[in-house]
Amino acid sequence: MEEPEKAYGYSSQIPTGKGNSTGTILASVIILVYDRKDFIDEAINSVICQRGIDLNKIEIIIVSNTKLNQNTHVSKYIYTQDRRLGPKIKLGMDNAHSDIILFLEDDDLFECNKLRTVLPLFNSDANIAYIHNAYQQFSEKPPALKTGVEDFGDSYYEILDLSAIEKMNYYEFCRIYWAWSGNLSSIVIRRQFIESELVQNIGVTPDTVIPLIAMLTGKKLLNIKRPLTYLRIHNKNTTSILHRADIAKMALQEVTFTKKLVGTNNSNIRRIVDSMMIKRMIANRIFTFSDPMKNPLNLIYFLIYEFNSHLLKEDLSKFVKILFSKKNGIRDHFSLIIDTERK
Repeated sequence: MEEPEKAYGYSSQIPTGKGNSTGTILASVIILVYDRKDFIDEAINSVICQRGIDLNKIEIIIVSNTKLNQNTHVSKYIYTQDRRLGPKIKLGMDNAHSDIILFLEDDDLFECNKLRTVLPLFNSDANIAYIHNAYQQFSEKPPALKTGVEDFGDSYYEILDLSAIEKMNYYEFCRIYWAWSGNLSSIVIRRQFIESELVQNIGVTPDTVIPLIAMLTGKKLLNIKRPLTYLRIHNKNTTSILHRADIAKMALQEVTFTKKLVGTNNSNIRRIVDSMMIKRMIANRIFTFSDPMKNPLNLIYFLIYEFNSHLLKEDLSKFVKILFSKKNGIRDHFSLIIDTERK
C-alpha cells in the first residue's frame, strides 16, 4: 500500500478515491449524544475545524436521546428514546451517505487534522475496514486544537489482518488488541465491511466489539500512533457508569452476544472474548450490591476486575482458578465464572 503522504500529500482537498459509495460525501461523522447537552457544541466545532478538506463533502449526523439546539453545520438530527450506544450507531450508519464512518461521542473532540489523516488511508486501499487512532485525555479545559501538520514519517501507523492475528501468540495479541480498541471516538470504519445490524446489539462498549467484528472480516485494520482524538474524563463517562448495576448487567449481556458472534473462528479472538466475559461477570456481581466494598469478598472481586485489563503475563481464567483453588467457600462463588470459561 502506497504511503498516503506520498500519494496525496496534505493539500487543501482530499482526493475522492474509489472507496466511497457516493461521489459527493467523502465521510460521515456520527456524533452520539448521551443524556446531556453540556459538550455538544465543542464536539461539533472540533469537526468543522478540520483542516485541508472541503467541509461541504463531510456530513455530520447527530443521534441523541435528548433534544438539542439546532446547529447549521449538522446535516441531520435523529432522536431516539434508546439510550444505548449500539442502536444509536445503527441509526446513524443507516442514515449516512458515505462508506467511511467516523464516530464521535458528544463529550470528546477530534484533533483538527484527523480527517485529512484517515481519509487518504482509506482512499489508498479499498481493503481497509477499520482504523483506530491514539488519543489524549483531558478533564476540565479542552486542549488547544492543532492547526498545523506534523511530519510523522513513514511509520506513524501499523497494519494488521486476520492472517497476522492467527500467527501471533495470545499475549502479543492481547497487547495489540487493547492498543487498537477502546474509545469509540478513535474508531473509523468502512461501512461495506461492518454491518450496522451487528453493532446495534452492543449497548455499552461498542469500542471493544467493533474491532473484533473488523478482524473477522478478513480485511485490513490500521492503528495510527498519532493522537487524533481528545477523550474527556468526567463523572458521566461511560467508564464511570459501568460501575452501576444496570450497566454492568448490560455489558455482560453484550459480551455474551459477542461470544456467539465470534464463535470458534480464531483462538486468539475467542480467548480475548472469554477474558472479557469473566471480567464482566465479576463486575456484574460486584455492582449488584448497594455498597460492594462492605463485603470483603467483593473487594477481591474488584481487584481482579481492575487487574484484568493489565493481565498479559497470565491468562485470567487460570489466575482465578489458582488463586481460589484452596478456598472452597470462595471458590464456590467463582464456579459460574469457571464453568462459563470451560464452555
